[in-house]
Amino acid sequence: MLAMTCQIALAVSLPIYLDWRSSLAYSIYDLSDHTSSKLAELYKVNAGIDTLFANGIRTRLELSNEEKRLVSQVIIKHAIIDYICEDYEVQLSIQDYGYGKVFFINNRRNDHPFYDQNALANYRWHGISYTQKLSNHSLGLGVGSNDVNIFLSDLNYRFKLNPVDLQVFGIYAHKDSRYTTIKYHLGYDATVAFKNWQLRSGYVFEHIPEHKNIVEMDGWHLINELSYSINDNIKTIISIEHQNQLAKSETDHLYEACIDLKYKKLQNYVGLNTRSLPDEEAITYFLDLNFHPVQDLVLGAFFDYVNLSKSNDYMKFGLQTRFRMK
Repeated sequence: MLAMTCQIALAVSLPIYLDWRSSLAYSIYDLSDHTSSKLAELYKVNAGIDTLFANGIRTRLELSNEEKRLVSQVIIKHAIIDYICEDYEVQLSIQDYGYGKVFFINNRRNDHPFYDQNALANYRWHGISYTQKLSNHSLGLGVGSNDVNIFLSDLNYRFKLNPVDLQVFGIYAHKDSRYTTIKYHLGYDATVAFKNWQLRSGYVFEHIPEHKNIVEMDGWHLINELSYSINDNIKTIISIEHQNQLAKSETDHLYEACIDLKYKKLQNYVGLNTRSLPDEEAITYFLDLNFHPVQDLVLGAFFDYVNLSKSNDYMKFGLQTRFRMK
């Protein structure tokens, strides 16, 4: 039905698009008393209007499916109205608001929980924001709310001049979703690209002040990715992630090395990563095989072998598909 609707809209020249993302993964666990397995499915469909622009006003809309047990419902992923002038911009929006969206480690595979999501800070936002532009600099201020966090505000500064794109931000949430008290965020989101090199880096510091029965807590999250393109068909990516969550003494870490290989319509990701788990370490050797038969269509298969320091190893394999129609 979505595809038919998109075709009708395309016939009248509306900028309609449809995104399909799916994954079917099967994990095999070799336990001491019996063999166990797990099947995981993911189906995500996003459809919307990319950009309508008239008289300085730009509108964007996206609908998405949300799975709850055996029921699927349609939700508003984002609805955005921008009033754009030469030196400033005003935005009214309903959206997932935050920073750290395009890290490779989160978007290599369809079923990653942070695929196309804000990894550093993320809130559901209903609000208004104002951005003042001055040459290569911009300063933004936003206020919003939602039913969980009650009141939100964001202050950010951005400097963009090739090859540097730097954004510094601060977010205030009147209620943390878990501890139901004030929470502050302070961090940066940056990209530096030079010739065949690209560095992507993001950091956020979180602070909850002492309040009634809540003790003072701090947390932080750092992601760094460095990529180097040897040529059009070979690229290497090194990713490092450290996170110290609120009320947790240990720091979680992830180190990943990946080689991106392309040959005609084939694309392969080969690599390994090591990550901290509760009371042990896990090393994952992965192989992703992706086939691009036509533009905007990807058919893929993947395989993981996970070596655990204190538990038995296990394997995971599956299929995934991505498709975009516009």
